[in-house]
Amino acid sequence: MRLSKLVSQGLLAVAVAGCSAGAGEDREPVAAFSDEVCAQGGLVADDADYFAPPGTMVKWTASASCEVGDTPEYKFWVLPPGGSWTVWQDWSTTDFFDWDTTGLATGSYNVQVWIRAQGSPSTYETWKSRPFTLANVTKCSSVSSATSPSGQTTIGATVGITSSASCGASTPEYKVWHLAPGGSWAVAADWTTSPMYNWATTGAPAGTHNFQVWARALGSPADYDTYTSFYYSLATACNSVSNAFSPAGSTLPGNPVSITANASCGGTANYAFWMKAPGGAWSEVQPMGASNVYNWDTTAAAPGVYSFQTWVRNQGSPYAYEAYGSSTYTLLTGGAACTGATLDASPASPQSVGTPVQLTGGAASCTAAEFKFWKLPPGGSWAVVQDWSASPTYDWATGSEPTGNFLFQVWARQVGSTASYETYRTKSYTLN
Repeated sequence: MRLSKLVSQGLLAVAVAGCSAGAGEDREPVAAFSDEVCAQGGLVADDADYFAPPGTMVKWTASASCEVGDTPEYKFWVLPPGGSWTVWQDWSTTDFFDWDTTGLATGSYNVQVWIRAQGSPSTYETWKSRPFTLANVTKCSSVSSATSPSGQTTIGATVGITSSASCGASTPEYKVWHLAPGGSWAVAADWTTSPMYNWATTGAPAGTHNFQVWARALGSPADYDTYTSFYYSLATACNSVSNAFSPAGSTLPGNPVSITANASCGGTANYAFWMKAPGGAWSEVQPMGASNVYNWDTTAAAPGVYSFQTWVRNQGSPYAYEAYGSSTYTLLTGGAACTGATLDASPASPQSVGTPVQLTGGAASCTAAEFKFWKLPPGGSWAVVQDWSASPTYDWATGSEPTGNFLFQVWARQVGSTASYETYRTKSYTLN
């Protein structure tokens, strides 16, 4: 509302203008008129941290909320540390001023803007003040962090977090924040010039933890100059591991053997394989790594019983192992191939359905034979009824079989042989 309108309506209340402010205080003069056409004001610097080294050109921009049709005007003041308020830019409609800090002393300054409607007789109608610090430091432009172990580890381990900030000639300082799974952000390490933080994970929950490292120049009043974020995984320790051999149990020297480990771990499992030859000492045959398979070349290995251990731990774990599994494997003394397979049945054919029948296989020449039994029912197809084993007998329960003529076959081979079979024998049997 215009001043002339206030006067014509007899609503203008005149007061004596006055102002008083000591050094370092916000300037709050009494308005000359009670009506405020501009009711709200704002003031921002182009440096969001309100902090810069002397010599920086800082642009201050004011804003005003005035009645429709009124044009705001601005007056800018600066209060230096230990000094008095000085007008830096007198009344004008320009809503900004460039503050040249060249040659100014370091310390805490206050910048204030007075705002009123253009043509108003008021000392001011609203105002806004901001602190600003001049300090001989260079802001940090970037920060990075590295963890050891990297990425993940087992609960109970200590994780080293090392940060590095780019701050020009200034000394960086760091603040570490931690967000646990299901928790809230908390300061893990307050401002310090040490770039190293050791995180003791004992008692920490398993899962993904979030970290932020703030960096700023030492002496900076800013909350931070720059920051970096990263995730870290904690896992429960591995608690078991088992080994499976192929071929199972034993074989002849020269045949390849694979050992497959299966572990129960809270994180990503890593494996190491150890072997002890007959009469020998333990040696690591495959170092800790992601592969859970060890392929054993037995070409130069002597016959006998070999001991194996598989160590397992979570990836990133500082421990030698968290669980282990032990097993043995036999390399057989070499022998000739099996020949002259035999196959007998008791009782002899024919028999009635429901009669228990035992088939017994045999083989010559080999020192240790193993057997595999097959059956062909009337009108059917060949099927394995008993896989490779050292047992030479197969017990046939005939209760659910049809009547008719059956064919049986036994395969035989030297234990440890990789041949499909070395000899076989076929026999017919009739149920009626």
